[in-house]
Amino acid sequence: MEGLENEIENCEVDPFLIIAIGSQESQLGKSYAQWFNDKYHNPFGLSDRSGLIRYNSWQEAIKAECKLLTRLIIEKGAKTINQVGFVYATDNRWPNNVEYFYLKLWEELENL
Repeated sequence: MEGLENEIENCEVDPFLIIAIGSQESQLGKSYAQWFNDKYHNPFGLSDRSGLIRYNSWQEAIKAECKLLTRLIIEKGAKTINQVGFVYATDNRWPNNVEYFYLKLWEELENL
C-alpha cells in the first residue's frame, strides 16, 4: 500500500486508525498471496453478506474504508477504537490488536 498516502490523508478519519486497521486485517496486504491482492485489493478485510468484497484498486478499497469509518465514527458515535471494534469486527481481540498497531505508529512518529 506504499504510495497511497494521499488517499489515506484525504479521509476525514485519523490516518493512523486506517493504517492500524489495515495492519491488523492483513499486514497492509502483505499477509495475502499476490494473486489474492490482485484479485481483491482488500487490505481491510471488508465483507458483506456474500463474503469478502472485491475492489478494483487499492484506492477504491481505501475510499470504501474511509466511508465506512466515517459512518461508524460520525453516525454511530464510535469515538474510541473499542467502540469502532464493537461495530466493525466480530473478534473480541480486534480492538486490542488495532490499538497495538495504532500506538506503534505514534511511537514510530515520535522517534523520527
